This record gives sequence, structure tokens and C-alpha cells, in this order.
Amino acid sequence: SDILDPEKTYACSFGEGIKHIHFMIIPRMPDMPFGAELLKQVIEERKWECSREKAADVAIKVHDYLESVFG
Repeated sequence: SDILDPEKTYACSFGEGIKHIHFMIIPRMPDMPFGAELLKQVIEERKWECSREKAADVAIKVHDYLESVFG
């Protein structure tokens, strides 16, 4: 939460059909809806998607943060 500074962070896990699991970490920013409506918009409507470049930038920041905390 130090990287994006969301109002809330949701952690979801899904495992349907074939035995596998997906984890989604969804930062809820101030302009996003709450709960089920947010999930619908993220999964079905892809409303809050970001570019690959933005995702890569955030991934690097998360990596650097974890490296500084855990060495």
C-alpha cells in the first residue's frame, strides 16, 4: 500500500473447474466502487486495467520495496 496508496486492498483467490488457483491483489483507489461492484468492473468489464508499462513499473517498485524490507 506504500506504493500506490490505495484506500483499501482486496486479496481474492479463485479456483474453478480444473484444479488450480489464481490470486488477485486489487488496490481500490478513491475513485473506484466498493466490494462486489469493483470485482464486476475489474473482471467482467476490465474497466480498471492499466498498461503493461504501468504494471511493469509497479512490479519493479514492489520488488524494490520487498528487497529493502526482507533483504
